[in-house]
Amino acid sequence: MTEPFFPGLTARFAAIQLEDGEIPVEVFLSACAEILPIFDRLGMVFKTVKSDIHGNLDKIGKAFKTTHASCPTLTKMVQKDIADKNTKKDGLPTVSLLWLKRALEFITLLLGKLSSTDHEVKQCGQEAYDATLVKFHGFIVRKTFGAGMSAVPTKKDFCAKFGSDEAQTISEMAEYVKVFSPFLENIQQLYISNQLDDASTV
Repeated sequence: MTEPFFPGLTARFAAIQLEDGEIPVEVFLSACAEILPIFDRLGMVFKTVKSDIHGNLDKIGKAFKTTHASCPTLTKMVQKDIADKNTKKDGLPTVSLLWLKRALEFITLLLGKLSSTDHEVKQCGQEAYDATLVKFHGFIVRKTFGAGMSAVPTKKDFCAKFGSDEAQTISEMAEYVKVFSPFLENIQQLYISNQLDDASTV
C-alpha cells in the first residue's frame, strides 16, 4: 500500500507560526522542500520546475545563513534587498523568492483544480500553467512545456502515487491546498505592496 503523502506535507505548513504576520524563513524553506516529490510524480516535463524550486530554495537558504539574526522572516529579507537596492539582482532573496512564489502558485493551482474538478492532470496542468507561469516564459520554454504536458499521468495514476484510496487522496490534496494557500497570499502581498512583481520572461 502507498503511504499517504499529503497529510504529512499539510502538517508541516500547519505547524508554521507567523512572526507578527511574517513568514519565518527557516521552517518555511524546510517545508517547501517537502513539496518537491510532487514534481517527480508528474513526469519529466516538470523536472525543470522542480530544479528551479530547489535552486531558489538553496539561494534563499544561503542568504539566510548570513542574515538570520537580522532577517529571520521572508519580509525582512526582502526589505534588506530593498534597502540595499538589490531587488533585481539574481541569486539574492527578492528575485529567488519571486520565482519560487511563481512555481508554487503553479503547483498549488494544479492541485487545487485536480481536487475540485473531475478534470484530468493534463487539463489541470495546462490551465494552471496558463494562469501562472506562461506569461513569464519565452516561446521555447512554452513550447517545451506544452509538448511535455502530453506525457503526464492520468488522474487515477497520479493519485495512486500519493495514497491507496483515490477519493481520500483527493480530499487530502484539497486540505493541503487550503492550508498552504495563505502562505502564497502572504508572499504575493509582500511583492504587490512593494511593487516588486517583475514581469520579465525567461
